[in-house]
Amino acid sequence: MSSSVSSSCWSQGERKSDLSAADSDINVEASLGPELIRDEHIWFKDGNIIICAGPYHTGDGPMYGFRCHASVLASRSPVFKTMLQLPNASGRQLGGTPCVDLLDQWEDIRDLLRLLYGFPIVLPGRRHPDTLKIVAGPMRLAAKYEMDGILNQLAPILERDWPSKYEDWMHAEKEFEQDYYDRHPDEILTGMTVDEYQDPAAAVQLAQQTRLLSILPAAFYDLSRIYLRTPAIRKPDGFFPRCANTRLLSRDDLERLAVGRERIAKYAAYQLGQNVWGELITGDALQLKGRCSKTDRTCLAYISSWLRTKLAGSDAMHILSSDPMISLDRMAQQLEADNHSSEYLSPTCHTCRSWFAHLMRKEAKTLWDKLPEIFELDSLTS
Repeated sequence: MSSSVSSSCWSQGERKSDLSAADSDINVEASLGPELIRDEHIWFKDGNIIICAGPYHTGDGPMYGFRCHASVLASRSPVFKTMLQLPNASGRQLGGTPCVDLLDQWEDIRDLLRLLYGFPIVLPGRRHPDTLKIVAGPMRLAAKYEMDGILNQLAPILERDWPSKYEDWMHAEKEFEQDYYDRHPDEILTGMTVDEYQDPAAAVQLAQQTRLLSILPAAFYDLSRIYLRTPAIRKPDGFFPRCANTRLLSRDDLERLAVGRERIAKYAAYQLGQNVWGELITGDALQLKGRCSKTDRTCLAYISSWLRTKLAGSDAMHILSSDPMISLDRMAQQLEADNHSSEYLSPTCHTCRSWFAHLMRKEAKTLWDKLPEIFELDSLTS
């Protein structure tokens, strides 16, 4: 299935060569059908080769042609360089220009060649669901034809949405949340429609196909927050809960997801509780009392009670287990707020609340750094 790019995603600006992905589905012997649609951008008068692709071979439609330069293809792709050195035994030409058929999706070839020739690509905002649809096709072909320049050009787009650092992930989460509120000021964030999200299952699949392994920890974590495979029945408020197409995952990836999700839940249920207030009663508590600005040094007891109350409800524990990064950050924000409403925090000083907030985020970062181990991703790099 093709992940094609709408023509509107490409700027009409001037081209500039900037390129440089394995077995090649190339047939230089195939006969050219009578129907050929020239690409509106990749049809250069001085081009010395025509790349042909499309459904004509199956009788489902016309062929699409891209007149380009063999030297450009060869300089950016060792696969094309080798292929173009092979003799074209059929001598097939169009208007005197040699033709080569590719059996890849023509939309993906179009998008790859436009990137190769430097046509600017217009992308939607952060985490927009169309982003993967725009970059997936050309990224797969860039990996197939060993066009490292194209892969290096597109990789930051996905790394922006699924970053490797905890701080970048939280920034992306908050930016996406704010953007959603700006577009839907009257709607509740937890009731987002499916169309508002990228599918992390598709990101996991693409990352492994293109060896962009840096996004896998974030993509698997994002995926672990989703429990629906297909869109559910629309809720009375008009929203769909979030879903993911887990059919895209391999058996090994499904196992990684199941094991990782369980480990995160256990971490939230046991280790967080132990680290946040169990260990605080010892070493960290002594540091805290030394910082406390209250004469009676009672902040520790009040904040510990507040934490226990926050996590006592089953709903709170479910949220913490499914998305501890956001849960811990929100609790840290409540601790840092000067205008708090909790009766347990009322008697506490700002210094102690800030100290506990720091410990919350420190614990979240520790968990984030363990994601490759939690989802058993280290084996993919060996």
